[in-house]
Amino acid sequence: MYYYGESACILHRFGHHFRNLKQQTHDNRPLQEDFTRNPEDIEFLVLVYGPEWAGSNLDKRVSRQDYYIELKKDQSYNVFEPAPVVTRPVLINGVRFEAIRDAVRVTRHSSYFIKKAFT
Repeated sequence: MYYYGESACILHRFGHHFRNLKQQTHDNRPLQEDFTRNPEDIEFLVLVYGPEWAGSNLDKRVSRQDYYIELKKDQSYNVFEPAPVVTRPVLINGVRFEAIRDAVRVTRHSSYFIKKAFT
């Protein structure tokens, strides 16, 4: 099985996933269940890396992530019935964003920073 994800900071992403898996709080239940049963079977691999993928190239990274998910969708942890998403607006420096994820895209701040500073 595979789980694909993009990140501007690979170490942060890995740390976030690994911490949630160890604490049994990961939001992807199938991945969590497999990790709980056999943690030694879970590998973290970097498929693409380099300056052309860094920083503000979010659209490029998401596009590549989606390519891999589609390529292996029958073997992917990424494909599951999502729970309904509940969003709430956030106001940052007088600008209203309909959801934290929108603020992350525009401001390039992490969701953690936005939640701590503005909610």
